[in-house]
Amino acid sequence: MRYPGYGTRWLFKAIKEAVSREEWAPADEVLEGADKHDEARCVYLGGWLANSPSGKIYAPWSTNVTEREARKDERWVEYLEAGLAKRGLFLDQRDGDLFACETRPAEADEDVA
Repeated sequence: MRYPGYGTRWLFKAIKEAVSREEWAPADEVLEGADKHDEARCVYLGGWLANSPSGKIYAPWSTNVTEREARKDERWVEYLEAGLAKRGLFLDQRDGDLFACETRPAEADEDVA
């Protein structure tokens, strides 16, 4: 699927398969602010600077980005989030990096009698 107006092509099926191959880990160790009773797994999608249409990281009040660039970035994030959501994943952005993640409730410890 190609993002309208930008050349980035995301292969969402391949991303889902890559996430599915990852081991589950305690969510609070993988995701900031996650529930400690959940498990999560993620794959790295790349950096914001390399993937976003503007190639910039900026705050809403910044002057180094045009309105057009901001709108294009916003549509790009919406497209990426929607494509991931169709496959039960979500986008996690941290420190300028992009991750595709999924969570589930942690399984009960089977060794407890």
